[in-house]
Amino acid sequence: MRKRGYVFGGAAAIVIAAAGAAIAWFHPRLNLPFARTTCDTAVPSYWPDTELAQAALRFVKEIVAGDADAAYAELTADSRTATRPAKLRRSMHDIVAPAGPLSDVHLTEMYRINVAFGPQRNQVMCANSMLPEDRIAVTVTSAAKQAYVVVEAHAKTMDWTFILWFVHEQEWRVQAINVGPTKLGGRSAEDTWQQARGERNRNHAFNATILYNVAIQLADRGPNFHLTLQQRIRDELAKLAAPRELQGSMPLTWHFAGPDHYKIAWIGATAFDDKIYLSIVQMMEPWPTDQDADRRNRRLIADLGSALPEYASAFAGVTVTARDAGGSHLLQTAVPPVAAAQ
Repeated sequence: MRKRGYVFGGAAAIVIAAAGAAIAWFHPRLNLPFARTTCDTAVPSYWPDTELAQAALRFVKEIVAGDADAAYAELTADSRTATRPAKLRRSMHDIVAPAGPLSDVHLTEMYRINVAFGPQRNQVMCANSMLPEDRIAVTVTSAAKQAYVVVEAHAKTMDWTFILWFVHEQEWRVQAINVGPTKLGGRSAEDTWQQARGERNRNHAFNATILYNVAIQLADRGPNFHLTLQQRIRDELAKLAAPRELQGSMPLTWHFAGPDHYKIAWIGATAFDDKIYLSIVQMMEPWPTDQDADRRNRRLIADLGSALPEYASAFAGVTVTARDAGGSHLLQTAVPPVAAAQ
């Protein structure tokens, strides 16, 4: 079976991000004195800068289409120096490949920033509402006119967000980009956060720990665009006592009732259509046959169900992927079965 879907999660000590979760390139950071900045927020119903909106949509569509030459021409002079076309082409592949076909590319937020010199500062606070969790800290340079534009796109099991940092160099050009999934199975960071709180209140620490980590990753917008929401979720997770099964760093060793034990390389969540599955990767060495790997996956799922039946209150099922030490053999078992895992 081929492993499909996108996975999130982590253990109590660390957050394990899936490969290709975020791609970014940046100019050498300028540490110059500036302040007295302003950040004006726009909503989709009224874009005051159509040139900026058009530049954002055009750039994202070039990324999605894999047109590296066109995308490279859209970068600022600093970013073209720091990012060669071949590196950009590899990054674009890493963005599009894990996401799968993307559709419904659209703008959701715009933040236009005017920078004035003053005391030392390299961040600006923006907000798209009066709520404290909607505050955003963005990185800025000494350029007088800058902007951040948020573009979203839809894939089969998740929504992806492109955070575009623009600098005005006679025209709007891209200074940096961060791309990552922001909805899993239709659930946003806020949705997953609330689900984590519900599991915490039911004393389901195993479910809550995984869901808090998923919410943190869904709220991640990269190093230049920080959501206050993400820190609030981190603060709540820090107060949660992690269950024994998730204590320590990867790989974890799980012992259940019998003499057998399992070496867990990763645990998190994955989506199949609109359903969220608990997702586990276990190490298996030696690897006699795929049938042996499937049997061991099913044994782990059965043992987990006996030891932690609470998982069923948060997840539609479990996927376990057996992996050999070299990573050349992978076999996924899903219970209940899902078509996307075949």
